[in-house]
Amino acid sequence: MNLGGHGTIAVIYAMKAKEKLGDKTELSIEKAGILPIKLHSHSNEELYISKKQAAPQFSRIQWLKARIGTFHRN
Repeated sequence: MNLGGHGTIAVIYAMKAKEKLGDKTELSIEKAGILPIKLHSHSNEELYISKKQAAPQFSRIQWLKARIGTFHRN
């Protein structure tokens, strides 16, 4: 499964709620590079999950550029 932010956070929350993560406060996902995840619990026992994400990579897609041009009319 490809990495998706919302799904990743949901799974980690579910695992923590079912006590599958123990006392861990840091995790890493290595599907798309090494992405650190931090679990924060505050005094009110709410769980906060933060995740770093790799920077997007853009590339030139010449065929798409050509196709877009076919729909552009003056």
